[in-house]
Parts: sequence; structure tokens; C-alpha cells
Amino acid sequence: MRILKHVVSQRRKCAFIIRPLHDSAGYMYEPRYSSEQQKKILQILNDSSRGNLAEFAISKTRIERLQKFLEKNGPFRDLNEVLEVEGLSVKTLERLCDSIISDKEQVKDGSKKVVGRLSRSGLVIPSAKFINGNVVKNVVGLHVNRSVISWANLSRDRELLHWDMYELPSGIKNHPCHLYEVLVDVKKKLPQADLYVMEDVRYSLQHLSDLLFHHIRTILFMLLNNDQNVSCSSEISHRVFFLRHLASARLFERLVGNEKVSAQSVVSKILETTFQNSVSADCSLRITYSAKNSVEKELLSEALLLTVSFMDLIVLKNIKELS
Repeated sequence: MRILKHVVSQRRKCAFIIRPLHDSAGYMYEPRYSSEQQKKILQILNDSSRGNLAEFAISKTRIERLQKFLEKNGPFRDLNEVLEVEGLSVKTLERLCDSIISDKEQVKDGSKKVVGRLSRSGLVIPSAKFINGNVVKNVVGLHVNRSVISWANLSRDRELLHWDMYELPSGIKNHPCHLYEVLVDVKKKLPQADLYVMEDVRYSLQHLSDLLFHHIRTILFMLLNNDQNVSCSSEISHRVFFLRHLASARLFERLVGNEKVSAQSVVSKILETTFQNSVSADCSLRITYSAKNSVEKELLSEALLLTVSFMDLIVLKNIKELS
């Protein structure tokens, strides 16, 4: 074991190649990417800051491990060396590589060509390729927790059409039949839209409360995505999407570390007509919102910011916001 550790530590000084420990089959990993793609991937991994790497499909913990590895050993020379980073499997590496390749697009800004991370593919599930923004007239954003579902219906012209919430019955049973009955009632109260969006929240299924949350979102997804009574464009094949966790909070600069601060102050700004990216709302919606208590305002605010984020980033492909 000591000899093996010594050989691995001398990996970069040797003329031969050590087989990565991640390859359970016992063979050297053979990348499925072209040489040009591999060159681009290695350039991004070697030259990007922690903040830039966070835009791709990789966790903060693995970013830290990548950076520490680079500081200690120098730039990666091939993808097999990347697999030497602790906790980086072939599957994780390929997911990261895929996000890097799909995330490099070129757009024209006047006569100047700008290269940036303008791809929407890593921001939503299913892929943004299923979204034709030209045919989307309105979006409903759903903020779901274990006791309340709040929503905001926003048109592509940034007009707030509907803004409300539904309090789930206290002591709701975590059983498919009971949840289905409750959520069918919720669906009846939701406004019709071309697309629906929820945040792709991270949770653990080891706790019963998280399992309930998972079931609520799953049943809602099925009800909305398979609604045959809604007349929408034939070009819309998927109707329910999940926006990347904390993407909305990052867009509106509401993150302190990994924690979100209140959304109410941001909502107050975007409802002002003098604000650059304001949202127009009927007087009755403003009055209803003002009459809510602080907790209810926060739930409604989360739903609105989620909807605005999805509309700007995914539907309208606002380059300024994406960059």
C-alpha cells in the first residue's frame, strides 16, 4: 500500500501512465470527446475561477477539490488526470464535461463577437431545447413547500396576471390517493399557462417530511404536464420544468453564502414602474399582496421571482441576465 501511494504521488514525474482508481473495470478511461472538445474542457478547468466553475454541472465541494489539486499539482494535461481528484467519478466528470461543451455558444453583439456561457441547457430540467420561446405567451411559477403552494402567472410582456397561494390541509397524509385528491383541487385553482416552473430543490428522502415534499412535487408535475384539456401550441412538447436550485436567488443577488435572504425587498423594487426590469401588476393584486402577513408575502415573493427568472433566462433568453 505504501509503495502504491508513493507511485501515485509521483504520477506526474513518471513517463508512464498510472491507471486511475476510479476505473472499476481496470482500464484507462477513454474520453468520448473529440481532441478539440478535450482541449476546451481542460482550458476551462485549468483557467476558470471558482465562481466561473460554479456555472457548470459541478458541486461546490468538488470545485474546491479541483482547485486544491491544481494548486498542488499544476494544470491538468488530460481528462485522466482530472479523475485523480478525490470524489470525481467518470459519471461526474462526463456530466461536467457535457455542461462545458454545451455551455459555450457564440452570439453577436453588434459587430463584436462575444463568447460566453449563454447556454440554457444547464439551468433547467428537462433540457431547454424543448422550449421554443417564440410561442410561449405566459408562465406560471410554483413555489412549493410542505404546507403551502404559492404561484405567479407572468406574461412574456412582464405583466403579472395572477398571484395567489393555496394552504395545504393540516395533517395531510403522505399517501398517493390522499395527495392526489388534494392536488387535483390545487390544479383547479391554478391559472392555465403555456409553461410551468418549479425550483429544483435539493432534499434528502431519508426524512418523512422530505418524502412528502417529493410526492407533492411529483404528483403536481404529472397533473400539469399531462393535462390534455389545455390548448397550447403543438410546438410545446414539455410543459413543466425545474429551474436549477438557487438560480433565481443568484440572479437577484439574494445569496449570503449558501443561504437566501428575504425576497420581499426585491419584489418591492420590481413592482415599481421606475425600475428598469419592472413587472406590471394590477392594483387589486398589489392590494392583496400588501394585506398579507410577512410569511405569506415571502411565499408569494418567492413564486414571483422564480417566474421572472425563468421568463428572462429560459423563455426570452435575456443575454444580459444569462451572462
